[in-house]
Amino acid sequence: MERFISELITVDVETMRASTLVSGSPDCPRRFCWRDNWYEVIEVLEQWKRTSPEGGRAAGERYVRAHCFRVRTDQDMEAVIYCDRQMSRSKKSGWWLYTINESKND
Repeated sequence: MERFISELITVDVETMRASTLVSGSPDCPRRFCWRDNWYEVIEVLEQWKRTSPEGGRAAGERYVRAHCFRVRTDQDMEAVIYCDRQMSRSKKSGWWLYTINESKND
């Protein structure tokens, strides 16, 4: 069963390929820390971008709000992590753990 988390995580930037940043997209981190536990990403299952219309711009322009990755970890946890590119008063930008699949943890 998938469980909503929505918590900031710390990623090991040393495990990310800098070459992908040239294209404007972050690489999926191969390590992240959530609630004081480190997780190794052993497989990227899926990746996508969340977009939305850009306010005050020409019709049809879209802005990438987040880069999302569904991953499997060394602890057999399936998770969705994402890099949020938009900062607001109520939310910090950075890397987030969006959901985990609890059935993978059993």
